[in-house]
Amino acid sequence: MLEVDTNAFKRILDKIDKGCHRAWNDTGKYYKRITPKDTGNAQRNTQRTQKKIIANYPYAGRLDEGWSKQAPEGMTDPAIDAYADFIANRLRNL
Repeated sequence: MLEVDTNAFKRILDKIDKGCHRAWNDTGKYYKRITPKDTGNAQRNTQRTQKKIIANYPYAGRLDEGWSKQAPEGMTDPAIDAYADFIANRLRNL
């Protein structure tokens, strides 16, 4: 017979949840950091919510397509890769 310690299982799930939230916070900071900075408008108008990153400026799409030499890969794809790395690192430390 298999028995599961439900309290231990809940603690593990809680650690996973907290790790995912911290990884998302790290991803938002990373996205903002890799956003090209000329006048500072793009970085200043980039916000992270609990569920999304909002680039609230008219040329966000162009920057994300690699228009700037400062971010030739854009910001979304590198941020997605970074999120996967942040998650993997957090889960590895459980």
